[in-house]
Amino acid sequence: MDFFQSLENVIQSIENNNLKTVSGKNKLSIVVENKYEIFLTHYPLWNNEVFLYSIGCMLNKIILEKNIPEELVADKFIELKRKNTSQLINQNIVLN
Repeated sequence: MDFFQSLENVIQSIENNNLKTVSGKNKLSIVVENKYEIFLTHYPLWNNEVFLYSIGCMLNKIILEKNIPEELVADKFIELKRKNTSQLINQNIVLN
C-alpha cells in the first residue's frame, strides 16, 4: 500500500464520524475542521511496519499526539477533540 491509500483510509474513517476534512499544506497531511492537522510521520520500510501519523493543533501550533497507527487515527482524534472540548467548557465555567 502506498501513502495515498493510507491517507485516503484515514480521511474515510474521519469523515465516517461526520467531520469535515480538506487537503493539508502538502500531500502528506489532512486538515480537520480548520483547527487540526493530521500528518504522516512514518512511511513503513518493511512489511511488518505500519504507517504512523501525528495530530497537531493549527491554532496553538503544537503536536497533540505522535506515532499513531493508521487504524487508530480517527479514534485518537475523536478522543483528543472530546478532551479539548471538555477543557474549554470547564475553563468557561471557572471564568464565569
